[in-house]
Amino acid sequence: MNIPLTLSLNSEAIIDNLAQESIDAYIFLKTQFDVTEDIRTHYLFHFVFRSFYRLDNAGLSSEMKQEYCKPLTNHSIDVIVPWQ
Repeated sequence: MNIPLTLSLNSEAIIDNLAQESIDAYIFLKTQFDVTEDIRTHYLFHFVFRSFYRLDNAGLSSEMKQEYCKPLTNHSIDVIVPWQ
């Protein structure tokens, strides 16, 4: 199975099946990540990030959740948002 091809051929159906709330949360995360100089102190971003990626359900300690966002300060996210 060619996963990239399958995703490409079904991209419209995939997008149509996403809840608007999920799309809005993702756009918020992407936008805030792009405009925030130091994401480590953007606690609303942390909360939405943990919720969106279900980290609060993973049984992680508070310390681990805080550590999880630290690597984001050293990396750029290059994501295409087709509906913008």
